Amino acid sequence: MNDKTPRMKFTISKVNHNGMLEYSIVPFDSSAIPLSESGYREFKSAIDRIDWKHYKPAGERTVLDGVSGVINIIGHSSDTTTIYFHSPDRASFKTEYEIIDAFFNLAEKEVQALNHLEYLEALKCYFDYGLPIKKTGDNPLEYRFWGHLTSNEGKDLNDFLKNLPDNQPVIFDCTNFPGMGTMYYELFRKTNTEKDIYYLLKENSEQEDLTQIGNCRIFRSRNDLISAIKQQ
Repeated sequence: MNDKTPRMKFTISKVNHNGMLEYSIVPFDSSAIPLSESGYREFKSAIDRIDWKHYKPAGERTVLDGVSGVINIIGHSSDTTTIYFHSPDRASFKTEYEIIDAFFNLAEKEVQALNHLEYLEALKCYFDYGLPIKKTGDNPLEYRFWGHLTSNEGKDLNDFLKNLPDNQPVIFDCTNFPGMGTMYYELFRKTNTEKDIYYLLKENSEQEDLTQIGNCRIFRSRNDLISAIKQQ
């Protein structure tokens, strides 16, 4: 935190493959994002409330795959506490999730650039946040699909689709949707016949799952999608 405004340094990197097993990680987009005072204070308060008695050192866990992270917490007297985490599940790693939740709450409120928001969504997929669908609009009703739909989300996805309104247009924003398991194709085909669903993709992009489903109303322009809703 500087004299005037707290800032978050946000760097997105890409992987350059130099061979079958050789690669390098190269930062290509870095910026310092100013944070609101309220956002920063809320984040700091959440960190200050952490109950460290549940923290599990790295040697007490088994890791197979996922995303890893390191958090350094520097105290007033410059003493440092280092926390390591690796795609923890929420039930077993309570301390890590107090930190991760505070981070995502801060970042999702403060970050505005689309490429940064999309990166945060991709990162969040590695953690225990349930069904990767969030409501983003009311008129018309809109939901954003921000992560993979796997077998783990079966019940929640069924409940979500079943509870959509029957006689009201609903937009599924799939502009950053990485895909789904094929076991859901028939469920979406059924939903598309029973509900008034519109799918939004990025211009010039393809979404193989939606192509395979086959009966989707797909648009690559929000203006065209809204016009289609108004004309029905």
